[in-house]
Amino acid sequence: MTLAEQYANIDRNFPDGPAGSIGSAQLRTQLKLMAQQLRQDATTITGWSPVLRFAQNGTRVVAQVVDWTNGQGAKPATGAYLGQDGFTNDLNAATDLRGPQGIQGLPGSGFLSYVSAPNDGGAAVRYLPVAILPASTGASYDVARFTFIIGAFASTRQTIELQCGNRDGFVYRWASTGPDTALEGTSVEAYRDGGGAVTVYVKLTNQFKTILTHVTQHLGLTTVFSALTPIAGSPAGTKVFDSALHNTYPPMFFLDSGRFGINGFPQEMALDVADRQNKGVVAEFRNNTNAGNGARVRFHQGGVAIWRIGVPGGQRNEFVIDGWGGGSHPEHVRISDNGQVNLAGRLAVRGLIAMGNTPTLTAGPGLGPGPTISLWTESKDTSGVITLRCNGSPQANAVLATLTFAYSNERAPVVTLTPASPYAAANLNRVWVESSTVNFNIRSGITGVDTGVDLVFHYHATL
Repeated sequence: MTLAEQYANIDRNFPDGPAGSIGSAQLRTQLKLMAQQLRQDATTITGWSPVLRFAQNGTRVVAQVVDWTNGQGAKPATGAYLGQDGFTNDLNAATDLRGPQGIQGLPGSGFLSYVSAPNDGGAAVRYLPVAILPASTGASYDVARFTFIIGAFASTRQTIELQCGNRDGFVYRWASTGPDTALEGTSVEAYRDGGGAVTVYVKLTNQFKTILTHVTQHLGLTTVFSALTPIAGSPAGTKVFDSALHNTYPPMFFLDSGRFGINGFPQEMALDVADRQNKGVVAEFRNNTNAGNGARVRFHQGGVAIWRIGVPGGQRNEFVIDGWGGGSHPEHVRISDNGQVNLAGRLAVRGLIAMGNTPTLTAGPGLGPGPTISLWTESKDTSGVITLRCNGSPQANAVLATLTFAYSNERAPVVTLTPASPYAAANLNRVWVESSTVNFNIRSGITGVDTGVDLVFHYHATL
């Protein structure tokens, strides 16, 4: 009751009385002064502060007064709610403290989850829609970012990050960590319908699966399903993404058990970084797919040249450098496991010191019994000096000596002999060179060599 209402009440109940008694006007004046004082006291000395609690109103959260504290005098009533302009007794008029909210998920996780029952007799393949990006029509488009965690066990768990947009056509970027193949048929796929909208699905088989999905960002036009429910049959429309087809839809990167793939999956080319630092290896490229195809690193300057270096095919322990031949990759350099270098073209060298390795020389039956042979100590595979001496009973058409190279050759060398003594010159028409891939033989012709003299020859081998 307001102060004016109290004054009116006093006036109605105390009319003018008989003469000689206290005047009604005086009595009314005193009562009004008393009411004024009571009203003043009630409005100036209370000091009560509300005690609030959160109350649920459907999906709304509001504040309700449950007590008053730190006041004097009569305690105000409780039960009112905090409204836009003060307290109100109408629950629906109370202010919603929660504000705009996102997708309702599992408590504490923010994820939408789906777990298929093991061997439950359902369809062999199921598609669960996660979200729909609207068709690009004028200002109606959206982009979204998804996180998919697939697999119940840490050893087989795969995490896929997918970012996609649907403005002027579907575009995407994605990356994955975990196994480099789809987990027993589980994958993430996207289909565009005839109107241009794109639906993102999780694809499951009938076996036990654990799927966690999280839509982390979108512009507000994307429809995100609050639960993952399988559709009937297969998705309609055109497939525009499939995480299982990584050759068709290559990821930005892929990480699996220390193997790292860029724009592809690591089973095609594994890169180990700092795998064996204690042995001096800071990076290693390994082809685990097909050893018969070798392992090369390719350098490509668009429209200009392509060069490849590495291990050739055919399971050979060699190193090659391949060039570009307008559709083919001709081999220009090959280094064999014995250190031999083969060049397909000319070698231009400003300064060259020819070195080699010391071969071995053994006598043959053409020198007869007890021959004397020697190899100049500076002799190498490519050149040197041989001394032969027949001490009796020379044989015709027989091996006089065999020189075995320190490193074997892939093809027969070209060997020339130059006489380095008078007797060698006199016997030059009686000897000839027989070459093979691992050595060369000096043989006698139809007449045996002279006895008791030193036959000194220079040899030069082109390997």
